[in-house]
This record gives sequence, structure tokens and C-alpha cells, in this order.
Amino acid sequence: AFNFIGVSVVLALFFPAIWLLKTTLGFWGIDPGAAVMINGSATYPGVPIVIGVFSIAFNIFNVLILFPFVNVFDQVLSRVGRSSEEDVEDYSIPRYLDRKLIDDFNAALPAVEQEAHRQLQAGAVFLDIARGKPGAPKDPVEHHAATDQLGREIRSFSAHLFQDGLSKDQLDLVASLIEEVDFTSALSESLYQIARRVKREPFSDAARDVLALGLERLDQGMNTVLFVDGAQPRMPAGHSVVPGVEELRWKALQSRDVAAGEKGALVALLGSIERAEGLIERLRAERASVDRSAIMRQRAAAGETPPAQTPSSTGFAPGEAPLPA
Repeated sequence: AFNFIGVSVVLALFFPAIWLLKTTLGFWGIDPGAAVMINGSATYPGVPIVIGVFSIAFNIFNVLILFPFVNVFDQVLSRVGRSSEEDVEDYSIPRYLDRKLIDDFNAALPAVEQEAHRQLQAGAVFLDIARGKPGAPKDPVEHHAATDQLGREIRSFSAHLFQDGLSKDQLDLVASLIEEVDFTSALSESLYQIARRVKREPFSDAARDVLALGLERLDQGMNTVLFVDGAQPRMPAGHSVVPGVEELRWKALQSRDVAAGEKGALVALLGSIERAEGLIERLRAERASVDRSAIMRQRAAAGETPPAQTPSSTGFAPGEAPLPA
């Protein structure tokens, strides 16, 4: 494609290019049409020179006209041979945690909060896996391993924030963050089990209707911890009124269209959904147990470094071992 575009442009300018080439070579007295007799045979020593000069000029011109489109070509060519699975974010690698921030409490804390929120987003992906959404990871086991690794990285990083000189409130804040990460890990584990069972069990349409309501209810619960004011939720508020878990359980048990074997699997899944809702409530309660913004303001007022606006997105430096747990 690169050469095709260049050739197309040069063809349109062929005759002006030949005139320019002939004029340029004329300054050095080179005439490609002039024959030289050698041993009684006519030779044209200027022809190889013309071909070489034209080839060099063509390639330089080609590069000049296509250089502004290098980024476009790079994006297009990078997609060749790629699958949608390669576009799935790798949650096993921290995005905001940077070892350089550990000694700066007010800079490290926002980084931990952002990474913890990213861990929660990774857990919500299990709902996309359960629904079979396009772009969701195909293997829930692999995604579960990635979320588990991220949780360990966050807990290890957070533990190093217990520094000398912290007030009681600041120590409580760090402990609260570690507990939040632990609850998030438990929630991700529960969501993983739900996604794994949904992918494994062959449900009928009637059973899937009940299951879809349960997943929708859980998705709405995730909205309450995933999104702050002004953010776009996974599902709009008031999208639908989803029956409670107990009502869904009886709907599955009393439905004649749901087979006996499916009823057992649905009851187990609804129980997992109910436990996941309990973890969501516990996560909300943990966040509300400590006034994090007030504690951060107190430390800033004490003359500490103000919180970083944009934590480093480099993660751990290449070749650097993760912090010991």
C-alpha cells in the first residue's frame, strides 16, 4: 500500500518528473539518449545513471509525501493478524503503583486508591464474561489469575505505607485501604465462580431468563461501588426494577419450563449472587468507615507534599522485583 500510493502520485507527475530529471542531468552534460560507440557497438552510458538518479529521487519523494501518514499506517498495520483477545487489558500488571511514591504518603495514597478501583473494574469484567459480551476475556480462569495477582501487588504496596510518624487516623486510613482491597478480592472471587459456572452449565432459555435478571441485579449493585458522581455507570440508574434474589429463587423453583437439574444450578448461582451483594455492601461500609479526604487534607495542612494529581502510570520499573508481601 505504501508503494502503491507513491507510484500513483508519481505516475500523475511522470512527464514533469522526466523533464526535471533531464534538465538536472543536463547541468552535468549527461544525455541518456547520446550513444557512445565502443568496438563498433552503440552503448548508452547515461542510461544507468538516469535510472539510479530517478530511483533515488522516487524513494525520497515517496517518503516525503507519505511521512505525515506514518502514524496512520502504524495503526493499520499493527492490527494485521491481531485478535480481539489481544486488546483485553492485562490486569495482572499495576498501572498506578510506582515504587518511587512509597516514601511520599500523600502521593502514594491516591495511587493505591486508583489501583484498588482498577481491581474492582477487573472484578466487574467477570459479569461481562458470564454474559458472553464481545471483547470480554474468553478464559475466566486466566482473568481470575490476573485479578488475584493485582490484589497481591496492591496489598504489598499498601503495607509499605505504614511509616513512622503517621497519626492514628492515617494508620487507620491505610488499614482501611488494605481491607477494601481484601473485600474486593473476595468479591472478585465470588464473581469468578459465578462466571465459571455460567460458562460451564448449558441452561435453557427459561433458565437463562432468570439468570439474566440475577446478573442484572448484581450489575446494578456493582454500580454503587464502581462509579462516583458524574461517571457513566455500566447500567443507567433506574434502568429496570429487578426482583430480589428470594423472588428470583422462587421464580426458578416454580417455573415449569426450568428443568429439575437446572433448578439446582440456578439456586446455587442465585446464592452466589446474594453473597456477592453482601460483599458489595461490606465494601461500601468499609469506604464509609474512614473519612479519607479529611485525613488527606490534615496531612497536607501539616506541611506535607500535596497529593499527586496524576499518579505514575509506569507501574513497577522493568526488571524490578515486586515488593515482598
